[in-house]
Amino acid sequence: MLVERFGSYPRGANFEGLLGQAYVAMGLVTPQHPVQPGEAPQRRIERSMFDLACSVNALRNKAGTGHGRPWLANVTDTEARAAIQFMGTIAEWLLYAHGKR
Repeated sequence: MLVERFGSYPRGANFEGLLGQAYVAMGLVTPQHPVQPGEAPQRRIERSMFDLACSVNALRNKAGTGHGRPWLANVTDTEARAAIQFMGTIAEWLLYAHGKR
């Protein structure tokens, strides 16, 4: 999304930074955006999904098979399946926002 919108993305940025940039580019809010009086409930969902995406990324990097780790992951099949489903839902939300802009 960042490449499509801006032609590039900062290669040295971490997951949270890139996700935050994608959120802002799509008009979504992150936990760093203050809650506005009377804002739509979808904004709370956006903040929660941002936190969830960062949590799934941490699970993958610290306990999972991310980056070709030489040890067995200590993530259960149920946790792995849920993480995949969570990220799919978040990606769908982002793609929907991308299509609206």
